[in-house]
Amino acid sequence: NECMFFSLTIPYQIGRLSGDKAAKLVEKHPKLVSIFHSQEDHPFFASFLLRLIGFIPGDAVSMYLGSSNVPFVKYISASLLGILPKLISTSVLGQALPTQPRLLS
Repeated sequence: NECMFFSLTIPYQIGRLSGDKAAKLVEKHPKLVSIFHSQEDHPFFASFLLRLIGFIPGDAVSMYLGSSNVPFVKYISASLLGILPKLISTSVLGQALPTQPRLLS
């Protein structure tokens, strides 16, 4: 989905352009920093894991990874894979819900 691509790309680029300022802003989320520091040698896995667990705000993740100079191709591919389970489950749930409310008779 191109919307998802752009919603992941824009905050990443903001982080990339702002450099250390974004990293300092994101350091309010110590869990993000600790996960990423433990995976510095594996940016693909770190990006995937941060998206998969999803307890840290997505824009904060994107800005931090952008300011940390994670290669864009690794970032975007891992991020898209990480959000895929949520995207699929939301789509399946949305299709299963009735579109018209039923009136009680």
